[in-house]
Amino acid sequence: MYRLFYDTIKGGDYRAREANVHRLAEVSASIIDQCVAQGVPFARDYGGMLDNRSFGGTQVSRTFYARGQTGQQLLLGAYSALNRQISKKQVQSFTRHEMVELVMVDGKARGIIAKNLVTGELERHSAHAVVLASGGYGNVFYLSTNAMGSNVTAAWKAHRHGALFGNPCFTQIHPTCLPQAGEYQSKLTLMSESLRNDGRVWVPSRVEDAQAIREGRLKASDLGEDRRDYYLERKYPAFGNLVPRDVASRAAKEVCDAGHGLPLPDWPSFWILKMPYGALGVRRFRPATGTSLRCTRRSPEITRTKLP
Repeated sequence: MYRLFYDTIKGGDYRAREANVHRLAEVSASIIDQCVAQGVPFARDYGGMLDNRSFGGTQVSRTFYARGQTGQQLLLGAYSALNRQISKKQVQSFTRHEMVELVMVDGKARGIIAKNLVTGELERHSAHAVVLASGGYGNVFYLSTNAMGSNVTAAWKAHRHGALFGNPCFTQIHPTCLPQAGEYQSKLTLMSESLRNDGRVWVPSRVEDAQAIREGRLKASDLGEDRRDYYLERKYPAFGNLVPRDVASRAAKEVCDAGHGLPLPDWPSFWILKMPYGALGVRRFRPATGTSLRCTRRSPEITRTKLP
């Protein structure tokens, strides 16, 4: 428990509230048990026990995972548990509704005014307690991995009624984010964090090589080991490519600001990963951006190609 507590504090740049992190470490095993009970299909070993793998920010393999879709599967498990309560009439769900205003009574939140996005009607909902679980406001960054509905409107309405605005930029830059594929794209897409676990992150060590690759005069696979900079392994030899993602993102921005970024000079999130031979076999990732990432035993480089 102490190791999880320590790694979480360190991985968060020592900005987390230690009492809350300690409580998280205490109930971490129970959280996994609850997720399993909700139906999250965690990976298992040949003996049927829950399996573990390494993850960013740790030096031990203690992460429970569901292939490369752990976060999505956790959401599906939570949605399933919620739908179960809806079917038992314990929870009433109002889909396609948006909060318009917060109702205040004697300085306390006692309900909301919501708009039915299908009919346009305004509805009143009263409550003894109001919880605004509206997510972050990713649109302030133009493109992010947050939903377009995360537009800070609910938090702003609460702030207008006197709610304090604490830690307004609780934002994390993800080191395995795919770059924008076109102007039509409304949000960004993540690759699996397991790519950092299995691969090696590098950029061209010379700015001239990076410029030639961006212009199409040189292929990244033509660069030898002496012309590649495995900057995470160079800067953080103890963790290598598994440094905490905030640290990895900051290091990626530094090398991209210096002109080493691929495929765009100012895009810190797309890296070429050199995979071990046979690590992934033949596997194709099809993110929603119209981009295909492919790794084969014959060619260990992950290449970026357009899908038809």
